[in-house]
Amino acid sequence: MPRGCVVLATATCMNLKPMRPIERGFFCDDTSIRYPYHPETISNDVVLVASFFPAWIIIVGLEITYGVMASRRKAREFGAADDKGRLEFFKSGLGCAAILTVAMMYGNALSYIVSEVMKVLFGTLRPPFLAVCQPDPNVTSLANCSGVYIERVVCTNPNTKLVLEMRRSFVSGHASLSAVNMFFLVTLAVVFNLFIAATRYYDNLHRPWDLVAGALNGMAFGWLTMYKICPRFVRHPPRQETETLPTLLTSKPSTNHNTHSSSANKE
Repeated sequence: MPRGCVVLATATCMNLKPMRPIERGFFCDDTSIRYPYHPETISNDVVLVASFFPAWIIIVGLEITYGVMASRRKAREFGAADDKGRLEFFKSGLGCAAILTVAMMYGNALSYIVSEVMKVLFGTLRPPFLAVCQPDPNVTSLANCSGVYIERVVCTNPNTKLVLEMRRSFVSGHASLSAVNMFFLVTLAVVFNLFIAATRYYDNLHRPWDLVAGALNGMAFGWLTMYKICPRFVRHPPRQETETLPTLLTSKPSTNHNTHSSSANKE
């Protein structure tokens, strides 16, 4: 069943991109689609690689580490001669890593499918739609607009692929791909912290309130570092113009006053 789902998800992802979104109209005074066009800074491929692989590396590393630690603990409890049992624990760690990898791929595929289907169904215009579409200025000009709804517009841009891409605003595929993998990372971070605390309690090195106090201490200093200490290093120094401006303003009247007084003394 999971293999069939992955194959179906892959096939669906390959067929969704060429689908033509619904062409919806717009009001001529809609200012949300009059922004200039800029090429995208980060592509979908970069988002997928930058968000998926860090989470995947952490997952595989944690599972392999758990397998090694479990094999060592088994060796301490039952003796070093039980190499078969240690190998089984190590293999179980690799198996869990493989299962979680497939689960992550499945989650990314589902997130991509849902976002692409919503783009096609909604056909929402992107902010630089008019800049890319390049329609007749007399039709979309704000000067000639009186709140008229334009059902169909003729685009003069020969790049039809880019024009169709401007009709795929809702929802953001970049945000979906990055969020689904960041959710894995956040969940793993919480689980990893709980795992560390559990090992300290299991080794009889701490009481529960020691662990709670240590976690609160770490979160407090993490918050202090991120929001109080780090901004001090990136804060820009004050501009000199703002400091010299009051001096120039206050010195000018005094100069004029001295000039008038000296001329009065000469008379």
